[in-house]
Amino acid sequence: MTREYFDVGPQAHHRIPYGRARLSCYRFTNPASRGTIVLFGGFDSYVEELFPMQRYPCDAGFDVIRFDGPGQGATLEEEHRSMTPDREISVDTVLDYFQLDDVTLVGYPLGSCLAMRAAAHEPRVRRVVADDILTDLFEVSLRQLPAMNMPRTACTLATSAFRCA
Repeated sequence: MTREYFDVGPQAHHRIPYGRARLSCYRFTNPASRGTIVLFGGFDSYVEELFPMQRYPCDAGFDVIRFDGPGQGATLEEEHRSMTPDREISVDTVLDYFQLDDVTLVGYPLGSCLAMRAAAHEPRVRRVVADDILTDLFEVSLRQLPAMNMPRTACTLATSAFRCA
């Protein structure tokens, strides 16, 4: 329904091979492109939620790529790939797929941290925009808990994380 509302045709959707899985990706192109912008969100992001944000830079003269990385949208729900901090691997995969060598990464909340990490490891990323950076997912999660339960819950979460590491 979202694709129809924003007039996104099937030619814009790509399923990019990623190990044994596929990344769900949309590419909007401008015939007079002045460069490529790669967008991604954070922890609970879906590629479709940023369609309006993809259209604006495309209309302004840029090619725009938006993908669900591990732990996001269709990559999580359909491919069962959980969140990992090494976003440079999926960025590298997307850049290889589209044969790109000079891009701008734009990340939103947790995507900002992921974008900066990817930029640090991927030389084809020449510019990075971190919008509303989220630096500590654990701290943000704890802030959403009632104050009286926070110490007990924090201990439980920290113990669970230690066992899973």
